[in-house]
Amino acid sequence: MIQEHDIREKVDALLRREISLRVFEQWLGSESWDLFRENSDAMRFVAGINLLVSEFHDDVIRENEFRSELEALLNKQPAEQPAERAISIQIIVSLVPAVDHQLAVQRNATVVRPVVVPQIQIPLYVN
Repeated sequence: MIQEHDIREKVDALLRREISLRVFEQWLGSESWDLFRENSDAMRFVAGINLLVSEFHDDVIRENEFRSELEALLNKQPAEQPAERAISIQIIVSLVPAVDHQLAVQRNATVVRPVVVPQIQIPLYVN
């Protein structure tokens, strides 16, 4: 099984641009696939790396932010590493009567009964 010091060496090589992100991801995926069965410092370290990689690929953070956060993660001691970032989602659904006036004009008709159209607001909170 992969050890945390092995992961740290590869992260360091990535930060020094000795290996590409693609090569790093392939290596990490092949070496750490069974790591999540245990609750270890290495598992938490990999989870933090995976979160940063996902944020980078999803354009949540830019390359310079990705590299600085990865370096900060590398420099932290295992006990200091965050295990996860919590995301809470609140969904508010309200039913508001709405009239399709365009359709009424096209048909030269009078709309008697309004149509109920759901409106959804989704605020996203990241801790």
